[in-house]
Amino acid sequence: QSSSFVAVTSDAPATVTFTTQNAALRRDSLQFQGYMGYHYNGAGTNLLCNMKSTSRGGFRVSSGVAGFDWGAAWGGTNIVVDGTGTLYVSADSAPAFGTRAVAKTSGVTLTLKDSGKLYLEGGETFIGWATKDGEDIPRGTYTAANCDWIEGEGSLRVLHDHAGIVLIVR
Repeated sequence: QSSSFVAVTSDAPATVTFTTQNAALRRDSLQFQGYMGYHYNGAGTNLLCNMKSTSRGGFRVSSGVAGFDWGAAWGGTNIVVDGTGTLYVSADSAPAFGTRAVAKTSGVTLTLKDSGKLYLEGGETFIGWATKDGEDIPRGTYTAANCDWIEGEGSLRVLHDHAGIVLIVR
């Protein structure tokens, strides 16, 4: 099922929560702008399609499957997958968090908690920083072959971690 394009915007921090008991696949051409956040807490699958959201709000999946398809992308700063949620990224939306150059400077952080997972259909998805249950995920490339929180054929490239050198100048 598809819907027509709708822009969802807010000048102040706000979140739209989608809750459904319907297990069907739903594709929405929604674009989030301003400070509008997205939270999916449902039984089925809800995919944002065709639009690059420019919101500075967060994206969260707590149950069910939510994510990006048909070239959709998220421009916000924080993406949280917790509870039993799964973040889905299709092959044509693999740069959903931005290209390598954008992810290096955007400050987008992926936070995985509880049983939260990623489903990466294909291609390489870039993210600035990532954590799993409060621990930094070190800079590197991750696939279903080397970690249990990724499914699918794609890969996740984490560009930064919080490791480094501390200099004290007196």
